[in-house]
Amino acid sequence: MDYAPARIRQDIENLWKTGFFSDIQVFVKNNGEIIRFVVKERPIIKKVIIKTDRYVKKSDITDKLKEKGAEILPYSYYQPSRIARAKRVIEEFLKEKGFALGKVTVEKKGKDEITLIFNVKAGGKLRIGAVEILGNQIVPSKVLVGAIKSVREFTPTNLIYLKKTVFSSKALKDAREELRKKYLDLGFLDVYVSEPEVKIIEKRDFLGQKRKMVKVIFRVNEGNIYRVGKINIMGNKAFPTALIKNLILIKTNEIYSLSKREDSVKNLQDLYGSIGYIYTQIIPIEEPKPESHRVDITFRIIENKRVRLHRLDFKGNTYTYDKVLRREFLLAEGDYFNVGAFKNSLIRIRQLGIVEIKENPDFHPVGDDKMDVVVKVEEMHRNQIFFNAGYGGFFGYFVGGSFSTSNFMGKGENITLFLQYGTRYKSYSISFTEPYLFDRPVFLTFNVHNNLSIFPFMFTRQMKGGGVTFGFKRGFWRLDLSYTNDFISLKDVNEDYLKNLPPFYRLLWLTNMRIAAISPVIYRSSVDSPIWPEKGTLYLYGVKIANKALGSETDFISNWIEFTHYHKFKWGHILGTHFRLQYMKALGNSTIPIYERIFMGGEQSLRGFDFYRVSPQENGVRIGGTKSILFNLEYEIRMKNSPMSVVLFMDAGNVYAEDQKMDITDLYYCVGVEGRVFVEMLRIPFRLIISYNPKLPTKYDRNFTIRIGMGRTF
Repeated sequence: MDYAPARIRQDIENLWKTGFFSDIQVFVKNNGEIIRFVVKERPIIKKVIIKTDRYVKKSDITDKLKEKGAEILPYSYYQPSRIARAKRVIEEFLKEKGFALGKVTVEKKGKDEITLIFNVKAGGKLRIGAVEILGNQIVPSKVLVGAIKSVREFTPTNLIYLKKTVFSSKALKDAREELRKKYLDLGFLDVYVSEPEVKIIEKRDFLGQKRKMVKVIFRVNEGNIYRVGKINIMGNKAFPTALIKNLILIKTNEIYSLSKREDSVKNLQDLYGSIGYIYTQIIPIEEPKPESHRVDITFRIIENKRVRLHRLDFKGNTYTYDKVLRREFLLAEGDYFNVGAFKNSLIRIRQLGIVEIKENPDFHPVGDDKMDVVVKVEEMHRNQIFFNAGYGGFFGYFVGGSFSTSNFMGKGENITLFLQYGTRYKSYSISFTEPYLFDRPVFLTFNVHNNLSIFPFMFTRQMKGGGVTFGFKRGFWRLDLSYTNDFISLKDVNEDYLKNLPPFYRLLWLTNMRIAAISPVIYRSSVDSPIWPEKGTLYLYGVKIANKALGSETDFISNWIEFTHYHKFKWGHILGTHFRLQYMKALGNSTIPIYERIFMGGEQSLRGFDFYRVSPQENGVRIGGTKSILFNLEYEIRMKNSPMSVVLFMDAGNVYAEDQKMDITDLYYCVGVEGRVFVEMLRIPFRLIISYNPKLPTKYDRNFTIRIGMGRTF
């Protein structure tokens, strides 16, 4: 092998890295024919001793050395650099614990076999006697000291912060950062805050005795105040730039504010988290321009992958089946994670009244696009008994109750018995629901009911029957298919209403009839909550088909489409819009009975008018329509930490008969304000509605109305 000096240098380096030797020499003769390595071994550390005073434990120091990877092991080679590092770790540990006077010395005994002795003198903790700011020209020292939360001066007024008056190097680091953030919040983008200086001073304590304390000095260089220049967004694909900018609190030409920038980042993270982008990175990039004292800000968005709920588990439910809890979740396994929907799901579980959630759920990432969640619950009781009473625009005065068991036969099925008795509405029903048919996200419901409804100045309708509903969902999409079979009878028909009704309508409508129909409904909803919706969109198309082949005594078809959208403004208010268009048509020689035709009025359509008030008329009699258009607009102001909200609204709509053309210039309007109080037990809001109605359907209606209602308009 040829002689190569580079290879010799590599050999020396490899030997040195072993740490076994303190000196390595190489002798070369005859141009590499003879190469001799002469090494001097380092001494062996036979024993390591740590001596401490009464203020600190030996075990704490040993644990810190292990944590930092600076532990000196017996029978290892002596290396001065490792000894120096271990000493620094111990000194930093003493300062972190508040031992400002702490000292560490190292003794070495022996020659070939060494005993190391670390002498640790903590010397007791000191309190902070003074905090001083030097170099500030614009911002008063009082404001700056007040912005520091991690450390406090040892004074009678700070006794409630006694722990924060103890010296700690970590607390000083936090205090330096708090001071810097305060300046950044005031627009001083070039500010520099020095490392804190520590001086030992003597100061009298509360008893008048002199004690050694620490004086902390921060030196600052304020620099200039900056205003915001351009605000740019880059990397966003899931949301439009305009929407993102609406959530950014910091604005062009305003004085730069760090807190507003951080709140803007949080708003964007919440926005992305609402549709599954919980790992999205929002990186604000600032480009200061010292010559103009302006700073351009670019919010760089790295969306990463949308995260799905991979597995949902429950812990602590010893009797209640997981199915009972799982069906209350607005998120199904496989759905994109929605922070708002997840929080609402926990509320829905609490509203069951059978378990309580007293601990935060556990989150376990699975890869980079899935999340396992464990919800910890505590059993309460299994059955639910509700009693309710009140007044509603449709129901009138009412009293009612229900009994429901969420775990019938131990398989998670639901049986509900419902009874309600009111001045305008009486209802008795029993229903059975299998929420997870064959352990799939498919539900099946059977119900039997007997409802009596009184329509003032018109007639009383009784509907006896039942139905079955089958449905399933996937992601935001859902398909429901219902079959209903009801026998409808009319009685107590108002004489004035009857005599003014044309004979043709009287014969075909005011007769007892069986109506059997199927109703497929398909929709996609990203609305974040059915209880307190804030954002999201609903698209819906539904059909109801009554046919003699299904057992019906009349044939007709009804189609309707709906659109709902919620938008949350940066200041927290909610704008809700709703649109519904419906069209009905009789098939063959059949007709559409009056109790299936379209009427408007009441808190779920045109809230300023009485129920069934808006309708086409024949001889002054309301006959219902086959076409309708409805538009609702709400501006909701929600009270913080309260179940109350104030809603400004405008409703517009009308109903048209078969021979009428739909005319959007011929609508009934109502504008007004309503107060809502959400009743958690019933999971619906109670409402006080004050409305002004510019156009009236009959001379008996009023321009100003006050109504009490329940539920949401949309």
